[in-house]
Amino acid sequence: MGESSRGTQLSLDNVARTFNGRAALAPISFSVKSGEFISLLGPSGSGKSTLLRIIAGLETYEGDLKVESVSRAFVFQDAALLPWRTVLQNVALPLELTGASGDPLAALSLVGLKDVSTLYPNQLSGGMKMRVSVARALVSKPSLLLLDEPFAALDERTRHRLQEDLRSLWISLGMTVVFVTHSASEAVFVSDRALVLSGGPGRVIADHAINLGRERVASLRSDPQFISEVSYLSGVMP
Repeated sequence: MGESSRGTQLSLDNVARTFNGRAALAPISFSVKSGEFISLLGPSGSGKSTLLRIIAGLETYEGDLKVESVSRAFVFQDAALLPWRTVLQNVALPLELTGASGDPLAALSLVGLKDVSTLYPNQLSGGMKMRVSVARALVSKPSLLLLDEPFAALDERTRHRLQEDLRSLWISLGMTVVFVTHSASEAVFVSDRALVLSGGPGRVIADHAINLGRERVASLRSDPQFISEVSYLSGVMP
């Protein structure tokens, strides 16, 4: 896990999704560069999670989706850890299922949880469970990391800390990240670009670059430029 992962490019051309004759996602087109960190930002029902699942290969769709690499990992809103397996065994699960190579203990070290590898999920806090979920996603060294509002259920302090950690992991590993959120401040802190989706059927109504530098620390949240970026995205969101 010490070597940087190579990010992957992806592009969507008029990608849409219909459920039972009802449009859930209007035709959407955009591209993501290798190693880019983008957020999909929008209200509930905008189709952002559906769009993420399409990119992950978990949903059928109309249109054209091109992903340079199939090395993808998904982090859901719920940590979804198996209660009868230890932390280390939970992280190792993708390797067992796919036969891929990886080092579960090294993945836990990346998220600061090497010392709790023998504990079980019921012995962990909510924030620790989510770190284990992230470690499980990273263990196979994906080139594309997809996250669906992973910190939404956590308290503000824990959420902020995990946002900082995720940003640092992205810098060190070099993977492409697509992050779903309904929080403008979260999108501004973690990503370099935010795609704002309209209410359903979702369509891209803004594609905004976030120029706050590569390193993001806690004090950034009180910076006037950060506040300005949050205000802009909040104003664009329906």
